[in-house]
Amino acid sequence: MGNSRFMCLLLESAAISWSLPIVIVWAEPRVTVDVAKPSIGELQHFWDSTGLCPSAPNFLLAKDERFNLALIGSLPHQSISQVRIHWLLDLITVSSVDESGTPYYNFTFLDQWIDWLQLYRLNPGFELMGNPSHLFSDFSNSTQAKMWRHLVREVASRYIGRYGLAAVAQWRFETWNEPDLKSYNILNFTLQSYLQYFEACSAGLQDAAQGILRLGGPAGLFKTWEKHPLCWGLLQHCTNQTACSLNFISFHKKGGGSGSAILEQGLELAHNISIMYPSLRRIPLANDEADPLTGWSKSESWRADVRYGAMVAAVIVAHQQIMVRQHGLPLQLLSNDNAFLNYHPYYFTQRTLLARFQMNNTNPPHVQFFKKPVYTAMALLSLLGNQELQAAVRMPDDRLSVLAAGSNRQDAWTRSVLLVFSNNTASQPDERMNVMLRVLSVQGASPRYTLYLLDDTLTNPAQVWLNAGAPVFPEQQLRAQLRAVEGPHRVRGPTSVPTLEKLRLLVPLKLPSVALLHICSKPTEAPGQVGT
Repeated sequence: MGNSRFMCLLLESAAISWSLPIVIVWAEPRVTVDVAKPSIGELQHFWDSTGLCPSAPNFLLAKDERFNLALIGSLPHQSISQVRIHWLLDLITVSSVDESGTPYYNFTFLDQWIDWLQLYRLNPGFELMGNPSHLFSDFSNSTQAKMWRHLVREVASRYIGRYGLAAVAQWRFETWNEPDLKSYNILNFTLQSYLQYFEACSAGLQDAAQGILRLGGPAGLFKTWEKHPLCWGLLQHCTNQTACSLNFISFHKKGGGSGSAILEQGLELAHNISIMYPSLRRIPLANDEADPLTGWSKSESWRADVRYGAMVAAVIVAHQQIMVRQHGLPLQLLSNDNAFLNYHPYYFTQRTLLARFQMNNTNPPHVQFFKKPVYTAMALLSLLGNQELQAAVRMPDDRLSVLAAGSNRQDAWTRSVLLVFSNNTASQPDERMNVMLRVLSVQGASPRYTLYLLDDTLTNPAQVWLNAGAPVFPEQQLRAQLRAVEGPHRVRGPTSVPTLEKLRLLVPLKLPSVALLHICSKPTEAPGQVGT
């Protein structure tokens, strides 16, 4: 019997003997990070994306959606910088068609939406998906394929003119979402017509910017060839081309309630692509719907609290350490589709970053948003630097994920260590883990540190709301109580690092928890002059 299991049995027996609540404390993992050692590789913030599917085009232009975008864009360090949206081209209408059959488009609504994104420092995950005024019906028709090429060129050229080529070059353009599914394949794509659609997308972007803009696809589930011939057919088509027009291969692999399943399915798909289409194996990969569970509107209690945020963080750590570092795969994006707006009565339990309360009992009616722990977890992840550091873990536990990172910019020396204690959707706050964290060789002028924590005792707005009777219209006092526990909870700091350049902390974690130690020092140079 292992020491950790023996400890658990002793504690359990003692609790029973004394008629006390059972608290299981596991053996202490020991994490050591020497921050002076060289980086073990780049840490790209590949998790900087979210997404949604509007129920109707005008839904995107609602005031609540604008508020939602503003809060997402306000995350520190642009922790989320992209919002991927289905049916975006449905915001365009056809104003007229001339005698030659050339359509003239009205971009008013799409302009408004993109302007909002730019205002809030967000880029569109621009799916070339939708049917302006039901103009298109058959892409096997060469005339319609040519019209689509012109539409794509006009869209790209318009926003290059509006925001500049440098800005639009940061966008990810993408093909039609999940084209093999009947619910999305409203134009009845065959493989032939789908490939004509793809080539029209590629040519339109090429026309607008001579190869500078990025196009990815097929944004599919990649099940069997028989079930999903369009996804696999696109990869086969690219293999047959002299030069593949895909700048990234996008796919959707969700977890079915398990975080590890997301990684396992992604690795399996990457392996299959490398075997079947070896010429494509170095094209960047994007799992842009990597959610722990399908169905955004399903009400799940774990989506309300730290379990969701901890799952998302643990999946990110696993992808960095296994898919990127261990397997050397070119992962570009790992996105959760959680920019939706919840509806009554599921205020916290749907797949959202925020909890929305529509306060229809006021004059005028207004809306109140509260940060869910998954939103706050994204804020903590933004404090990680862009270089991964080696973290040595003694007495590891499968439920503990560790990621250390740093940044050596002239204006900031920072080091961070992320600890995630997660068992998927399980919540067992009586099960605890004390992590002994040691950070060595802390450098810089007057270094200081702060320890942040999320757990379901300290940072659980949903539970506070439930304890208050789950009111549909929370009063001001309750709203203040909810905001007070949005987190992250500051356990320690900011305080100075000991003069020996070593930091030793005992970090107590309840299941689930997300903790982040952030260390920074004064910049070596004074800030530059502010431009006028």
